[in-house]
Amino acid sequence: GAVATREIPPNSLLCRVPGKTVWVDTDTPDIVTPKLAAKKYWSTKGFAAGGAKAGFLRLAVRLLWEKRLGSKSRWAAYIETLPTGFEGHATHWEDEELDQLQWPPLVSQIALEREWLRQQHVQLCKNIPKKVPKVSFDEFRWCVDAVRSRTFTCEGKHLVCPIADMFNHNSEERGSRFEYNGELGSYELHSGESPVKAGSEALIRYGGLSNNDLLAFYGFSVLGNKWDSLLVSLDALEAHAAQDAAEGCQGVLEALRKFQYVGGDGAMLRLCAGEPGAETMKLLRALALSDSLLESQSETALAMMIGEEVEMPKEVDDNARRLLSGFCKGQLKAFPTSIESD
Repeated sequence: GAVATREIPPNSLLCRVPGKTVWVDTDTPDIVTPKLAAKKYWSTKGFAAGGAKAGFLRLAVRLLWEKRLGSKSRWAAYIETLPTGFEGHATHWEDEELDQLQWPPLVSQIALEREWLRQQHVQLCKNIPKKVPKVSFDEFRWCVDAVRSRTFTCEGKHLVCPIADMFNHNSEERGSRFEYNGELGSYELHSGESPVKAGSEALIRYGGLSNNDLLAFYGFSVLGNKWDSLLVSLDALEAHAAQDAAEGCQGVLEALRKFQYVGGDGAMLRLCAGEPGAETMKLLRALALSDSLLESQSETALAMMIGEEVEMPKEVDDNARRLLSGFCKGQLKAFPTSIESD
């Protein structure tokens, strides 16, 4: 972390790092090939798909190369400052520890991440020249963990920026930014909208990261994280509405699909912390309708009810919120332990 020795006003420059000391993911193949990996390695499946993971992987291989150079690397002093291990990241936890989370979405995410790591390690080992010492899985994994927990994105590229990566995360910090200064040829990190008092830690926001991502790749979570979300099956929500309503509402989801407001079977609704958004409320209002009320409305009326911004009677919105609240409480009851017992 980084602590302020004096008060820092809002939107202040926290650090400026010369561009020549920053690793950009697109530079890696030219630097590493053919010393560590064959040229064909960069066109294997891990890179062909592109995206963030391809950037992480290129930077991780760069870190592996520089780390093996030891004191001969220009970045030897920087590499010595990196953590020696990442056991706190949930991707390192034992299965028994993951079970204690009682959170299937994160457990599934970690299982996919572990499989991806194994596949990428195998691909790298297949493309290492015979004269180069083998790369162990733990060595490869350490490099990926180090990169993934400290990578910035700037102008569509992933990069590792010494000094700037020392600043810790605050989900509530607004306005912090990382950008390239073309005139100076440097990368700059600026604070957010809040001042930093002398003696306090200067924090930035890594992005809109949920607790799933923070726990898996950074080793911590944030209480009341506003970026958390939950995917809910619309079929399950409709089934709850049917049980909850005296008259039932079995035809509502079919009508919604007819108007293409929701997808086919298996469609999901993303719920976020706080008040349900406008689109979510439209769906909840419709699901809270009974079959008899649905039949009394023309297709045009139903389309207007959920498709346009119209003022709804308070009791309609109250029913919609009660439906969602009851569904979520039912989901919580399915867990082996309660929040109180935890």
